[in-house]
Amino acid sequence: MAGVKLDRLRRVSLRERVLKVLEGHIVSGTFSPGQRLQDGELAQQLGVSRTPVREALQELAAMGLVEAIPGAMTRVTEVDPADAAAVFPVVAQLHALATRLAVGKLTPTDVEALRRHNAELLEAAQAGDRDRMIQADTAFHDVFIELSGNPVVADLLARLTPRVRRFEYALFDDAAGYASAHDHDQIIEACEAADVARLAELVERNWLSLGDDVVRHLEDRQSSP
Repeated sequence: MAGVKLDRLRRVSLRERVLKVLEGHIVSGTFSPGQRLQDGELAQQLGVSRTPVREALQELAAMGLVEAIPGAMTRVTEVDPADAAAVFPVVAQLHALATRLAVGKLTPTDVEALRRHNAELLEAAQAGDRDRMIQADTAFHDVFIELSGNPVVADLLARLTPRVRRFEYALFDDAAGYASAHDHDQIIEACEAADVARLAELVERNWLSLGDDVVRHLEDRQSSP
C-alpha cells in the first residue's frame, strides 16, 4: 500500500446519534411544543448515559428546537409565527444561492432526478402522505445543495432546515404539496433553459411562498378562540 493514502473513516459519535433521534421526534411533532425534556429520562429510554443526551440538548438549543431555562428545565420550543417569519427568508436566500452555484453543473441525469422527486411529491400529495411529501421535497432541493459544492451553504442549511421541516410537519397538507409541485415544475423548466436568474428567483419564491403560508396559518391558529 506504499504511496496510497486513504481518508480516515469518520465514526459517528454517540452524541450525534442521540441528536438525530431527538431532532427527529421534535421535527415530526412526537415531542410536542412546550413538552419538558429530562436528560435522565431520555438517557434511560435510549440506553445511554446522560452526557451525550445533555450534549445533544445543547446542540438542539443552538438550533432553536429546545430552550433551556437554567436551574429549571429544558423544553421543546413553541411553533411561533415570528420564528417562521425570521427563518424562511434566510432559508430562501440560501437555497437560491445553492441553485446559482449548482446550475452550471446540472446534467440531464440531475434534471431527471428533479423530475422523479417532484413526481414522488405529487403522488404523496394525492395520497395525503405528509411524510412522503416532505421527504420528496427535501430530496428535490438536495440536488441543488449537493451540486453547489459549497460546504458553508450546506452547513447553514443543515442547521436551519430542521426548524423549517418542523413547520412543515405541523402545517404541510396536500394543498401545499400540490402548490410546491407546481413551483418545482417551473424550476425544472428554468433548469432546462439554463436561465440562472429565473431559476434562482423561482427557488427563492418557492420557499418564501411556503413561509408566508406557514406564518398565516400560525397567526390564524393563535387568533382562534
